[in-house]
Amino acid sequence: MSTQLPNGVIIRQAAPADVNSFRDLRLEALKGHPSAFGQDYDENILRPQSYWEKAVTINSEEQALSFAEYKGQLIGMTGIYRNLSKKILHSAGIWGVYVTPEWRGRHISQALIRSCLDWARQK
Repeated sequence: MSTQLPNGVIIRQAAPADVNSFRDLRLEALKGHPSAFGQDYDENILRPQSYWEKAVTINSEEQALSFAEYKGQLIGMTGIYRNLSKKILHSAGIWGVYVTPEWRGRHISQALIRSCLDWARQK
């Protein structure tokens, strides 16, 4: 499932071919905005390629990763995970919302979050 915004940005689910671009985008987010994320840049830059390959293929019944893309370049991301505890199985959490600085103010994060909500409604 993908959605094209009026500015030519496409919101879509992650694919295995995104692994290197995702790694770069995630590291940019962690380095540039350390207080906004629970993970640490210094730890993540040392992670092996297999970690990033697994992370970019998380689309399943329990979790999904969405990207904002413009002309083949990733410019934003967010993820969603379904809570698996029996008491809160009906809920989910959104994580890792990030849009590159030059694309901010164009409602891209809103579209990314909407993609998470659409995913949650389908599940």
